[in-house]
Amino acid sequence: MSKTSLGCVLPLALLTGCPSGTLTITTTMLPAGNVDSVYRVPVETAGGAPPLHFEVSRGVLQLGLELDADTGELRGTPAEWGYLSFAVRASDAGGAAAEQALTLNVFQNPPPRITTSSLLNAVVGRPYSLVLQALDGKSPYEWSLGQGSLPGGLKLEANGVLDGSATVAGASQVELVATDKNAQQARATFSIAAYPEVTLAPAQLPDATAGAPYAVTIQAAGGVPPYHFSLGGGSLPSGLSLDDGGHLAGTPAAAGSWACSVQVRDQSGQAPSIRYTLLVR
Repeated sequence: MSKTSLGCVLPLALLTGCPSGTLTITTTMLPAGNVDSVYRVPVETAGGAPPLHFEVSRGVLQLGLELDADTGELRGTPAEWGYLSFAVRASDAGGAAAEQALTLNVFQNPPPRITTSSLLNAVVGRPYSLVLQALDGKSPYEWSLGQGSLPGGLKLEANGVLDGSATVAGASQVELVATDKNAQQARATFSIAAYPEVTLAPAQLPDATAGAPYAVTIQAAGGVPPYHFSLGGGSLPSGLSLDDGGHLAGTPAAAGSWACSVQVRDQSGQAPSIRYTLLVR
């Protein structure tokens, strides 16, 4: 014979039957389900002596759902939509039992899902606007922030518009939540950063002389280097060229005036440009 700390005297082989506190079912509400969508929710308990046994004691589960007798997991793929009302009974090895009435709302439409795959990065001081996208569930959706935070100066509107103007450079992660009309939620976590604005210099190009060597380096600052330069529009005098590093060099062949724009791309996705007029005397 053996005695537990609770004073239960039983043969050693039956010790699992000693009560370990009052058996209760702590699950009182079930999340909604959806037709043709996998559903897996455990019915939680407290106390009792394992092993536990679970059964539907009142009402019935619709086609596609079942209650696991050993684990208490309510699972399956609902085949029909509707409002289910039933009771779950849990019993333990010592003969204790508990019963809990439950309801499950099964919606005919799939649960909502966020289809936006990534967030655009922001530029400090520049207006920012992005419309978030979601599908399924029952629209309209109400958007809100979960864990994490947005860069300072940006905000999420309830209609799913992310807007504002970033005030400080930095990177963060943020969870976005879309709640549909049935109170079902979709959640997704994104990375977002705010970068300093890329600026270009010089503001004007020095004049060139036909037949004489010419060299100017266009500089970029801010953003995330390395930078890549290209001709964004217009043309250069014959004999001059612009390389990827921003070096404008060569020997102009003839006098005249040429208008062009130089564009730079950095690693944050910015691509500003500056317009020049080059005079060759």
